[in-house]
Amino acid sequence: SFNILKRLGFDDQYINKICFYIKNHDNPINERLIIDDYEKTLNLYKIQQADALTHNPNKSENRKEYLKDVLEKLINSSKTKI
Repeated sequence: SFNILKRLGFDDQYINKICFYIKNHDNPINERLIIDDYEKTLNLYKIQQADALTHNPNKSENRKEYLKDVLEKLINSSKTKI
């Protein structure tokens, strides 16, 4: 994806950001990422949520539970920053 985005004329900073989301869209979100970069984690959560919606609802119960847990962690983390 890096090479394609580079060929299309995007700058390296943007490409690295997009490549992070591509690479991690199926990886679990951990608390370290939430603490280190809340905004990036929130975007990754939204991507994972959208990805889960594309799958068969009868086979995505574990994913729904995981996303619910991540959302709670994100909400709790945002409260501690206020």
